[in-house]
Amino acid sequence: MKNERFFVVLAVAVCTFMGTLLAVEISSRFAYGGQYLWAFGALLGGIVGGSVFGAFAYCAVDFQNFWAGIVHSYRKTIAWRPDPLYWRTLCISFGGVAVLYNSMICVGAGILMCFVGIGPDYVGIYILLGTLAVVTLLAFVLGWAMVLGANGAEDRVERLQDVRDTGWDMMKNTNPIGMLYWAFVGLAWVAVRAPSALSRFVSSVSQTARTLKQFIVGVLVYVHSEGRRIALTDTFFCTIVGSFVESAIIGVVVGAVVSYVDYELISVRLLKLIPARAK
Repeated sequence: MKNERFFVVLAVAVCTFMGTLLAVEISSRFAYGGQYLWAFGALLGGIVGGSVFGAFAYCAVDFQNFWAGIVHSYRKTIAWRPDPLYWRTLCISFGGVAVLYNSMICVGAGILMCFVGIGPDYVGIYILLGTLAVVTLLAFVLGWAMVLGANGAEDRVERLQDVRDTGWDMMKNTNPIGMLYWAFVGLAWVAVRAPSALSRFVSSVSQTARTLKQFIVGVLVYVHSEGRRIALTDTFFCTIVGSFVESAIIGVVVGAVVSYVDYELISVRLLKLIPARAK
């Protein structure tokens, strides 16, 4: 009883003090409207301040008992219990999507400032903050949609656990520190495997070149003849001649004459490289 008397007096004293401050603040707004208006303001302030902080004083006396009454009434009327898996999955999925989207926005803003030359002025900062706010709201909606879709499935527990694990992976791997970590891991992976990969690439190119060379040589060995040699060399040199004189007609005439002389006189009659029956 003695303890209760102390807490009652303390609650009344503190809440009366706070209520009087609020009442005086309200009544001061009516101080310039005349005596009657001030009296109305004082009455209004006293009612508001007394009601608000009277309620605080009512709850503050033996607050432990007051809280027990709330719990008791809640259990007898509402009796709702949060589903730990559902709410944990909702928070994690929202966090994962929010971290992913915000990291993308921040990285994009950093690239613009570093490489495009856009300075961090006030307008740009406000736009960035507004974009982050909108993206965070969108992340909450998407995370909630993921959880609602999994919560209505037959294999509810497994689906919620999958969504939760996905959210954790996004939070761990797509935050700025995680992105830097995986960037360094990727560079290290490339640095470790680059020499052997380069060696295999060079070996593959060399093998491809050898195979191509064998193919071309095989074709030439199979189809080569003196007539093909004449066609190649005479076309090459007569094209150069036509290019110098800037006339395709002259190139054609010179090519025809030179190839006939090369084939008929030199290869057949003089050097006997082509049998006479080839005529």
